[in-house]
Parts: sequence; structure tokens; C-alpha cells
Amino acid sequence: MRLNNRYLLTLIIVLSFLLGGWDMPLHVNKLDVSKNITDDQEIKDLINSYFNFRYTVLSTLTIGDLSYLLSTSNEAQIFLDTEIGKLTIEVKNAEKNQLRYYSYDYSLDFDEIIYDEISQTATAIVIEGNQVIYEISHQASPTDPIVSSLSNLKHTIKLHKEQGEWKIVSDYYDDLLWRLIRETNSPIREIILSMEEPKIQTIEGYGIQASVACQLPPDTSSYQYNRIDAVEYALTYALTPNTPKYDNYDGEILGGDCTNFVSQAIHEGGGASMVYLSSVNQTCNEADNNGYGCVGTAGWYYTDPFHRAAAWNEVSFLHTFIVNEASFWPEGPEGCEVPQNQVELGDLIQYYKGSIWAHSVIIVDIVNGVPYVASHSPFFSNQPFTIIPDYTDVRFIHIERIDGNPPVTPTPTATLTPASTATFAPSPTITPIYATPLTFAGWNSGCTATPYISCSSEINATQTNPSRIDIEVTYNYGDNSTFFGSNFSVNLDFATNVYQTQVPIYWEMYPVINSVMPPQKIQVQFSGVEDLSSVSMPTGSWFIPAQPHPYDGFSFNFSRLTTGEEILSRTDKWHVTVATYDFINQPPYTPNPPIPTSTPFPTACTSDCFWEQCYSTSGNISKLASLSNAYSFIIGNFDRISDQAALLYRVRDEILGNSTEGQRYIDVYYQHSAEIASIMNSHPNIAEQGLDFIDSFTPNLQALLDGQGNTVVITNAQVQEAEAFLDAILPYASNALQQTIAIERLQQPLEQFIGVSMDEALEYVEDGVSATPTSTITPTLTATPTFTPSPTSTPASGLLFADSFESGNFSAWGWATTDGGDLSVSTQSSAVGTYGMQALLDDSAEILVYDHTPNNETHYSARFYFDPNDVQSPNDGFYLTALTSSGAGWVACLLFEPQGNDYYSLNLCGKNDAGNWLETEAVLIADEWQAIELEWKAATSSGANNGYFKLYIGDQLAASIENIDNDTHSITTTSLGVLDTPTGASGIMYFDEFESRTSGYIGLHPSAPAVNPAPSRPDALFSDNFEGNNLNAWNPTLTKIDFGDLFTSSGSAYQSDYGLEALIDDTVVLKAIDSSPADESQYRARFYFNPNSLTMNNNTAHYIFDGYDTDADDYLFRLELLHENGSYKLRPRIMKDNYATTNGSKYTISNAWHSIEIEWKKATAVGANNGYLSLWIDGTLVGTISNVDNDLWTLDFVQLGATASVDSTTSGSMLFDNFISKRYSYIGQ
Repeated sequence: MRLNNRYLLTLIIVLSFLLGGWDMPLHVNKLDVSKNITDDQEIKDLINSYFNFRYTVLSTLTIGDLSYLLSTSNEAQIFLDTEIGKLTIEVKNAEKNQLRYYSYDYSLDFDEIIYDEISQTATAIVIEGNQVIYEISHQASPTDPIVSSLSNLKHTIKLHKEQGEWKIVSDYYDDLLWRLIRETNSPIREIILSMEEPKIQTIEGYGIQASVACQLPPDTSSYQYNRIDAVEYALTYALTPNTPKYDNYDGEILGGDCTNFVSQAIHEGGGASMVYLSSVNQTCNEADNNGYGCVGTAGWYYTDPFHRAAAWNEVSFLHTFIVNEASFWPEGPEGCEVPQNQVELGDLIQYYKGSIWAHSVIIVDIVNGVPYVASHSPFFSNQPFTIIPDYTDVRFIHIERIDGNPPVTPTPTATLTPASTATFAPSPTITPIYATPLTFAGWNSGCTATPYISCSSEINATQTNPSRIDIEVTYNYGDNSTFFGSNFSVNLDFATNVYQTQVPIYWEMYPVINSVMPPQKIQVQFSGVEDLSSVSMPTGSWFIPAQPHPYDGFSFNFSRLTTGEEILSRTDKWHVTVATYDFINQPPYTPNPPIPTSTPFPTACTSDCFWEQCYSTSGNISKLASLSNAYSFIIGNFDRISDQAALLYRVRDEILGNSTEGQRYIDVYYQHSAEIASIMNSHPNIAEQGLDFIDSFTPNLQALLDGQGNTVVITNAQVQEAEAFLDAILPYASNALQQTIAIERLQQPLEQFIGVSMDEALEYVEDGVSATPTSTITPTLTATPTFTPSPTSTPASGLLFADSFESGNFSAWGWATTDGGDLSVSTQSSAVGTYGMQALLDDSAEILVYDHTPNNETHYSARFYFDPNDVQSPNDGFYLTALTSSGAGWVACLLFEPQGNDYYSLNLCGKNDAGNWLETEAVLIADEWQAIELEWKAATSSGANNGYFKLYIGDQLAASIENIDNDTHSITTTSLGVLDTPTGASGIMYFDEFESRTSGYIGLHPSAPAVNPAPSRPDALFSDNFEGNNLNAWNPTLTKIDFGDLFTSSGSAYQSDYGLEALIDDTVVLKAIDSSPADESQYRARFYFNPNSLTMNNNTAHYIFDGYDTDADDYLFRLELLHENGSYKLRPRIMKDNYATTNGSKYTISNAWHSIEIEWKKATAVGANNGYLSLWIDGTLVGTISNVDNDLWTLDFVQLGATASVDSTTSGSMLFDNFISKRYSYIGQ
């Protein structure tokens, strides 16, 4: 078998590790079905070569050629593409987080090889294990680095014999990254594009560990979490599960054994007692759900595989139990979310991907502030927490204490004792034992005006063991009530337990019940901001359940704290009634929601309740206000809500929870549920509307649950009722809730469901596509909207909508978000007439207007006038407009980006029916008024593939994407303004004369300014001879100088006064970045370079010049400096569409000045494979990497210096001078 040059290089690197003492043992336990010894050995050698390739990639961060080990079948090609894509994700993550394999040792345990002689195929079952020292670990402790381990990773490798040689067809293995890719159905490219910046910026950045305080209420029954033993347990069982004591769930989709393992460590090592259903007098029916009726119940416990709580095994439920619910339970771990610098040993980390929290790990070490973790599914220990690359969020859970009293509660038998279910009891009518009406008047008496006005009155009473205390407060305005606002609070203190917290509540006064505290420590608070629009405030009343316990009495304290700016001669009055009740021999009154239970009982609070709302110690005080009102709503409507809640729980768990889009709806609801309940409680008419709507929809939901969803359709009356309810909520909703409602209405208009069966509606929702393209952030609204009814019919002559802003406002638009006036109508922004729209960029908030006039248009054009007006955005571009199709999100858009001082670029973008993102190369525009028009057309039918997007600038077609399969899309909404604003953008842009039609090209406005044609791209791009003795010409935001190690100096000059010097005294990258390239498809650069006797060990290398594409989030080309056998060498590298790279040859240079020039060009079309990278040294073309498939990517910026992979043994200075870049023509010496 002939080996190509790249494989020979890989083999040399691997051999060097072997000779260095890192062996790779192969263990063969059994060969159940063996054809012959020769085939066995050949297959094992082939598979070992395959793993050699994988480990070499992760140690060199270079992806070579794997195809020579693989079959020529289509199945093998698919595997090759996906495996290379996955390795690319891992390489990128390693580059970002210092996770290159510094050294490694892996083992392959061949469990069995099964042959099929007829088909000439074989299947090998291989168990992988390894020990790795990562680059980050070696740098932290070169003499004693942490060794990270992995075990029991099962590979099912399919092979085929072709022309007498065994080849690999596929490798199925279930590591976490593969599991996340499969579960979220994320394309590899999309994952790579969405990968965020490094989780570890620098090791030094995490030097000091902050103190932790979870703000948990006092609890004398709690005790310390045993962190050391929890870590010891985790390290003991990380690589080998503790079976049969605990079942091993490894291999189950999105769950596996990760949270089961973490719970074991907290319980077995940390000393936390389990919490059973019997703790709250509840039970489960073992016969339910095919024998799994006691799986996924409330509490936190594991008895056997058929008796376990959801919080024991499931990621989100464990978080909810520790962070939000622990105070409800008598035992178990309690804690809170904290920043990374506050975690401790034994704390937890959870990872979010797609729409779910998907993985749990436990912290077993912390080095330089970087947590190292242990995990199951996959089984690993002592891994840096950034080892998991494909996640969009991470949360750190600090366990502060264990509730209950040690020793740990013994594990009960599997059969759980049935008990009665907790229920609400009606309020008993009993004459109060103690009731005293009080009147406080004359607020100016006894008050001080400096610095604040503070007045208080107090009543003390003695009553042993009351079961309930009611307080009612009525406030009436007096005379002379000119003031600027004030806050009020009422605190109820039991004995000497005093807890006071100011809780501002806006619009009206409501009680707040801190039901999380034990009864003897309950506080009652009453707060509000006075509303000057009313002559009297409504009555506020509440009650507290108090379990019997001894105390001597209570004091009721009323105080008022003002801003110090109001008149003191007021005669406002408060009427306060305090009553206590003793319910001897009667059932206790329990107004709070029941303790969390398993479905069908109301489930655990925080993010898993429809009607009951929950208290979080980490929540802000405004949420507590909504929370109290939500309690009042629940209590007042419990009889009616209880039946609805049971149905809604089933819809949540059995229907919505089974799909990504359904889970998103659940999350959206829980985000705003407390506020919605609060609004309903405050406005009885709205509450009635909401409850009536659910009543009317109950038959539909029931039919869906019964499997009869095809027999019931959604009626126009039901949709109108839902719309009316949402309209009723909006005036009282927060900005966040208003924004959510608006976005959901845009993406899933309710009227589309009229006449649709429940099954069809569910399918439509479950198939919903994200509202934004892969490379954008979901548009959010940040200001109070203006609600304007959309036109109900389409005007004649194809005209849909037009606004020249001559009204002086946004009243013509269906929605406007202005970010406090940053989007406004002004005279200076006018292109025609008196007014136009201006967009002020002073933060990262989006500012835009929406037009809802389009009515599922299949042919749509929109034209507007636009002036960039010298706006700056040094870090990235943003979108000016987007066309939305209901259920599919953005289907066409326009990306805007500054390009140097004189020009800007526009990219036409959108997607097809399959959701594939499409984008043209950039078109340049000048910094002056432009007529911009987008024309969009859907394909006429499935398979016709004749849809298109077109961009006109002035009266010229500037760009187009044609022959598109987009027949399922239609335009329902247009947005205009600043979408997805990047950090650092500044300036004011102008818009005017928006017009849309259901037809083709609209054309220019007859009175608008003349529009110059789009300029052609000039040949010259950028130059700097460094004679200014500074780096001012380079991007100031992105350039990295490492405290002055990249600088201009006279000693680095080549035939001039100044040049650029890169002083290497550590491994921190040094790079001067030029952002002049604007989505370039061809690029040339020439600079002078001198190695300057740089000290480099033999066979070390680093990069000195790179070209980068922000969409690909990777390097399109790189120039590498190597040191081999006493000589300096240069080697070019180019990236292909699949992220694999091709290295060129190595070219020796002397230790002197050299002229270096590169030319990079992308392939002209899909399948053309005519991209290339050429290198000139001292004016001579020394080599070209040709026939490259790289048509997807364009160049956005370049970087010069010591740009990556600097070895710790390298030191000294490199010199650069006279940098020039062009688009097309040869530069020369």
C-alpha cells in the first residue's frame, strides 16, 4: 500500500511519541467469530492506523488525509465527511482552549470481530481508552501535569474487503459530541459557525477564587457538604461505574449516565440524604407506564432502576432541585448558580445545546482557576471543562450545604408506602382571637427630612401558636399630596427573628409571601410606588399559614422611606387591621402551592409549573413581586385551575416535551408565567378571558392527548379569543413579555391555524424552523412597541405598503422598537420630502420597524433609500433588512458591513426550503444615498427550483441567487433598521422612502437623489511601510500586541527607518490585523521577513501570516515558519470547503531578509475545484497548491506576526516590513 507524503509525516510524528515512551497497547480479549488469523491482524492493524490518525490530528491540530483507510462506497464517503467535520470541531475547540494533546497514551480493546463471508464485510467491536496530557495542563505544571483519562468508549466499526484489502466503511461511537450532533440534528458547518470565543481567555485571568454566598435562608438542620469525599467518589467511579449498586444508563440518547453519576457522588461521597416521595406523603403506582410508574417522580432518590426521581437522573431536574426547590424538601443538597470563579471542588457544571440542558459533570480539580471535571457518558476524569466543544451555554452550580440532619437517611426498600395527596383546604371561617384596627395619621409628625423622610409606627401583640395571621392595609391620599414618589414596606417579625427586604412593586400594591422560609421565620412585606393618577390605592391583604411552634408574640412595623423631595404637610392615612387565628382541632389552611410532586400532580416549581409559581433566591426583587401576585391568583381560582393544570401538565409532558420546538414553547411560557398570572390577578376581566379561553380549548387538548387530534379542528372563534386575550395583556406587560408576544406572533401567526386539525397544528409547530439564519442572533425587541392594526386587504396595482415618514412618526408600521429613541424620525435623515428615519448606533441593541402587510406573498419586492453616513462598525457587520416567512423565519436578508474609510459592502442572503443558508459575495457601495431594492420570488412548485433573490443598487442588478428550491416559503413580514448590532458600532444611518409591492422590480423614486453605480473593486487594498512608527493603520480592536511585544522599531526596518518587530518571550500570540478585505474571492499580499536568528528547537513551528473568514470561523490559508536541522523553512497551507487542510511543500530560507508574497483564490463554483494558494520567495514562484475545492469561503481579514502555535521553547524577535496587499495583480519585490 503506497503512503502519500502527508501520511509519512503523520507516521513520523507518531513514531516520535512511541520512542518518547508513549506506547499504544492493543488488548484482544476475545474473537467470538474469527475468520482467520491473517484477517484478524489486518483488521486490527487497519483500525490502529485509523486511531493513529485521530490522535495525531488532536496532537498536531492538523487534519490530514483519512480517505486511504476508507472504503470507496457512498456510506464510507458520508462517514468521512461527518468524521472530518467532527474532528474539525474538536481541533477548533482545542485551538481556542489550549486542548492540544501534549502527550497521550491510548488503548484499544478488541471485544469481537464478526465476519460475513458472503458480503465480504466485517464488524469490529472496539473499546477505546486513553490518558492525555493537554497543552493547558502542561503549561500549568510542566513537571507534574494533570493526566486526563477516558475509558469504555465503545466503537462499532464496519469494514469491507475491496481488492483484497480491508477498508473501513463507518465507525459508530457515542461520545457526547456525536450524541449532541445527532440529537439536535445540527449540520457540522452550522456547529462550527456557532462556536463561541474561547472559554479560557488566558490562564492568568482566573487567578483568584471569589467567595461564594448563595443567600440561602438560615436553617439549623443543615450541615456541611463533604467536598473531598464527593471528589474521591467521582474519581473512583469515573472510568468504571459503581454497578450493580447503581444502574448504568450509558448509551441512552441525551441523558446517558451523566446525572446519575453526579447524584451518586453528591450522595455517597458528599453525604447528602436522599429525598423520597414519602417525605411529602405522596406515592406512585408501579404498574403505570408499562412498569415505569415510579420512574421520574419528585424528590431526589434512587432505589432501583424502577424507583428513582427525575432529579436523580435528569440534567434540568437536578438543577431545579438544588437551586430552586431544595428549601421545599426536608433533606438533600442546596445551592445556587455562581460565576466560574466561585466554583469549588464537588460543585457541578451543566452544558446547554440546542434547546436543552444536556450534560452534567462534577468538578474534581481546579488549576489556575480552570475547573477539571469527571463524567459518565462519556466516562472520563480530570478533563478541562472546555473539553466539550459543541455547547451554547454553561452553568456552574455551587452546592453550599446539605439539608436535614446527618447521618444520611438509609435507603428504603423499593416499595414506597402510599399516602394521601397534599391538597388545598378551604379558608375556615373563624372569629379571630385577636383583632385590633389601627389608624396611623399625620405623617409629618416625628419625621426627619434629611437626608430622607422616615416615619414609622408599631404595634406589639402576644398570641401563642396562631395558625394564621391576616393583615389588611388600606391607604387613602390626603391633601397637599405633591411629591415625587415613595416606597412603602410592612414587615411582620416573629419574636426576635427580623428579616427586612425592600421589594418595589409597580402600578399597584401587592403582598409578597416568602414561603420558602420555615414558618417561625416567615416575613411579610408590602411595598409599592405611589400612583399619582389615582385618588386612592386599592386594598392589599394577605395571610400566612403558621405551623404550631412556640414563640412569644409578634410585632407589626410600618415604615415609610421617601426621596426627601415631597412636602411634609400631608395628612395621608393608613388603616391597618391585624388578626390572628387559632385553628385548634381544625385542618390547617394552606394557601401556598403544594410541595412539588410528580405528574399528574403539579410538578417541581421554578421552570416546571403552569399555574403555580416559584421563588428563587437568585431571582431579582421585581420577580418576587410578580410571584406574590401569582400566588394570589392561584389561590383565588384554585378550584377552576386545578382541572386545567392537570390537563396542561399532560400536554406539556406527553406532547410538547417530545420535540425541540415544543420544549421551546414550554421555556418561553415559564419565562413569563409569573407575570402573566400577576396581570390576570390584577385584572379580573383579563383573568376571565384567559380561563375562558383554556376552557374553550380543553376539548381540543383532550382530543390531542387521546390520540384523536385529527377529529377536532381549531375554529375562528378560538383564534379570535386567543388574540383578544393577548391584546388584553399587552398594555400591562413588561417590555420583555411584549417582545416575546410580538416575536411569536410574527413567527407563528395564529390565524394560520384556523380550520386546521390539532394533529396538523402540532406537526406545524414541531416542524417550526428557527426564526433567524445560522449566522445571526434572533432579532429581539428592546423598547415599548407601538401597536397599529395591520391592513386587512392588499391594495390595488401590486402596492402593499409605503411610508416616506412624512407623518413624523412610525404610526404606519405594525411595530417599532426604538431603544429609548435611538430609532427616530428626523429632518436630517430625509432623502425625499421633510422626514426620514435615522438609526443611532450607540450600543448593541437592535432598532427596527416591522411591516406585517405582506399576506403570504410568493412574489415580493421592497425598495428603500439608505445613507451609511460614515457609520463605523470595526468588529463586524449587521443586517439592514430581513424578509420573514411564517414558520420558516428569515428567508431573505441584506448584510451590511463597513469596508475601510470610503466604502461599505452589502451581501444578499437567505435560505431555501431545506434551511440551507445562501449568500452572495459582497457588493461595494459608496458612503452616500443609495437606492436599495430586494426582489424575492418563491419557486412555482416542488422540484421546480426556479425561486430567486435579487439585489438592485440604483437601477442596476448587483447580485442574485437563482434556481432556488423555496416553494414552501411566502413573505409575511418585513423588518428594516439595524438588526443584530455588533459591539463597538457607532454613528447615525439614514433611511427613507420605503415601498413594497407584489411584483417585480420597483425602481427609483423620481424625486430622490441621484444614485451612482456600485463601484468596482479597486486593485489596491492596504499598505503599511511602518514609517509612522506605530500600528495605527491596522485594526485597533483586533490587533494583539501582548503588552508591547508587537511593536515598530528602527532595528526592524528593511531599507527604511522603521519596521515591525515581534518579540517572542512567551506563548501568547502576536498579530497585527488588517480588516480591509471585504469578502474577497481573490487576494495577494507581499511583505519582507527576517527570522533574525530566532531561537527555535528542532522540529518546532508557528504561523506568521494567516487569512481568515468570519463566516467559516477558520483560516482560509496560513504561512508556517518551521525550524528543521538548523534551517528555517516556510510552508503554506490552504483550507477546503469541508474544513480539511492541505499543506504545501517546505521551502528553506536563510537567516536574512526575504520578500514573501502569497496569492490565494477561491474556486469559482461548486465542483470547479480550481482554487489555489501560491507562494513567491524573493520574486520567484516556488510552489502552488492547486485544484482545491474551496468555493464556499471568502476572505475577511489577515493577520501578521506570531499568529498561532508558538512553542514554549521559542524566543527572540522576528522582523517584518513593507506590507502591501492587492486584489488581483502581482506585487513583486
